[in-house]
Amino acid sequence: MSSREDTEPDAGPEWLTVDEYARVMRRTRRTVERWIASGALPVRRHGRTTRIHRREIEPEDDHAEGSADRMRANVYSLRR
Repeated sequence: MSSREDTEPDAGPEWLTVDEYARVMRRTRRTVERWIASGALPVRRHGRTTRIHRREIEPEDDHAEGSADRMRANVYSLRR
């Protein structure tokens, strides 16, 4: 599997696991778990499994300002 396939937002299932989402967003699992805990990242829980909808992935072009950076700003604003 190429690295492009690992990070391609249009490929794969509609709902992602935390690990899959972290890999696509190029963040650690712990960072994604913090976003989820703060409410900055909407999820659906199925028993012991947490799923994130693919629409939460923004195109890489938006990362100039950074969707992850915007999410991080939301998390930090919740702490204040």
